Amino acid sequence: MERILHLGKFSHWQVGGIETAVDNLLQGLSPFFQLLKVAANDRFETKTIEHTHYLEISVPLVGLLSRTPLCPTLHYHIKKLHQHYQFSIVHLHLPNPMAHFASQVLPHSVKRIISWHSDIIQQKRLLLVYQPWIDRLLEKTSALIVSTSYLAEKSLQLGVARRRKIIQLIPYGIVFENFLASEYKEKISFIRKQFINCFIVFALGRHVTYKGFYYLIEAMSYLPANLILLLGGKGPLTAMLKKHVKKLQLEKQVYFLGEIKKNDLPVYYHACDVFCLPSIEQNEAFGIVQLEAMACAKPLISCEVTNCMSRVNQDGITGFVVPPRSPFLLAKAIERFYREPYLCRIFGQSAYHYAKKRFANQLMIQRVRALYEKILEK
Repeated sequence: MERILHLGKFSHWQVGGIETAVDNLLQGLSPFFQLLKVAANDRFETKTIEHTHYLEISVPLVGLLSRTPLCPTLHYHIKKLHQHYQFSIVHLHLPNPMAHFASQVLPHSVKRIISWHSDIIQQKRLLLVYQPWIDRLLEKTSALIVSTSYLAEKSLQLGVARRRKIIQLIPYGIVFENFLASEYKEKISFIRKQFINCFIVFALGRHVTYKGFYYLIEAMSYLPANLILLLGGKGPLTAMLKKHVKKLQLEKQVYFLGEIKKNDLPVYYHACDVFCLPSIEQNEAFGIVQLEAMACAKPLISCEVTNCMSRVNQDGITGFVVPPRSPFLLAKAIERFYREPYLCRIFGQSAYHYAKKRFANQLMIQRVRALYEKILEK
């Protein structure tokens, strides 16, 4: 069985879209390959985690620089693991300069595959220095996977990959069976009883600027008091967002849930009436949380940050899409679902079937497995 090393960004302690996507991928590929994942721990220590279908090495972290984990022993761990396992492929999940540079300790005989999860948007000065290194890596990469046609066709950072014609469009997938309402009836009922006679908007993600939660909170100030927002996650902006809620006197309309355990996420998706992803930048290249809401047959509200063909949320089919940084228009979209509840049912069912057809985890697994096998044959 071929051995494949995945270089992720964060270990199991960081709950996020990319981490979910990588975990789904590894779980699905495990019957066909021997898989290892190396990613950053949340502290300065090495930890070995035995997942159900793969092994994860969580390496010491000293801090973050421009959202990049700094792991000074990463190259050492990669080298030692290769000496033991003799990997055929290293699959890098980028952008993540630390993993990129550490992977250079592997010999050229190890095939390189990259999953490019999003462009680098905010660190423009650092990108000027880093871009030549990206280009060099792309020159010796066997394949580059992107989740959207926008990245495949428009990303300026992937020019070398486009020229070499190595880009593979493989959307993310989710396991729909993990989101069955029947498994969570009591917990769903408990949340609905807490907010009886309320219309619930659910939003989830790291509390960082590009997620746009500041604007969603402001949108709530335009809405009736029985429309509430449940905001999951945490991050560097959590304190500021709470101050914003207090300033707008929205303490009875906006509730901070903190970090939600992975196993409890379906509860909140099913308990809500609509899911909102108010991201304002192209950092949000895909938004896996949208797929999770769609798996629960919930309508979506999102912002236009890429072209329409790249959106998970299809305006007027699976939900509404509004311009970014537009609290009033976010509020209008929420209020329309509230005033016309049949739209929640129609769009929710449409969202479920749209996602089931295009974003089932098995489709992602089949495509990545076929790509691995094609590269291994060369």
